[in-house]
Amino acid sequence: MKQAISLERWERAQIGEKKFHIAEPVDMSYDNYKLAYSYYFKYLEIEYDLKGKSVIEIGPGRISSLLFCENKGKSYVIEPTFYEGIDHLYQDPNLVLVRERAEDFEFPQVDEVWIFNLLQHVQNPDLLIDKCKKNSKVVRFFEPVNLPTDNEHPFTFSREDFVSYFGDCVKDYVSIGEPNFHGANCVYGVYHSK
Repeated sequence: MKQAISLERWERAQIGEKKFHIAEPVDMSYDNYKLAYSYYFKYLEIEYDLKGKSVIEIGPGRISSLLFCENKGKSYVIEPTFYEGIDHLYQDPNLVLVRERAEDFEFPQVDEVWIFNLLQHVQNPDLLIDKCKKNSKVVRFFEPVNLPTDNEHPFTFSREDFVSYFGDCVKDYVSIGEPNFHGANCVYGVYHSK
């Protein structure tokens, strides 16, 4: 169990994290994210053609992985930090940009929830994971483990934390130097709700 942090502490972390995400122009970010998402999709066996599946993606920063997908069912990108200059990217009528914290958002029932490099940044990880599991058939996750906390990352997680959330679907990723991808060790998996 992870103790939720205060709203003030969460807001300080978001201010610091936003500085990282806006350090490069949107078009450059788009290309860098496209490459990073290709690795997430490979490890999590996500096809770019969603074939009508509905997805909630939580906390992608400026560029959502769903922007690279086609044939989405009604899907949602939950990004509470306001990023200027991105609204033109979110014009697909099947893609709703939600600008509130996932903990506060009333999740619709969807086919899948995607969380990539997210949990270190949220206010209440336990509540968030619970909502994901209750409102979707599948949760796909790829998250760093054993990193220290700092201003932008109020939480640290171990492999055991993810096993407690998702059971035996948890796999290990050891960084192999893939460009624009994790330099940290991570866990990933595909959780199917019961």
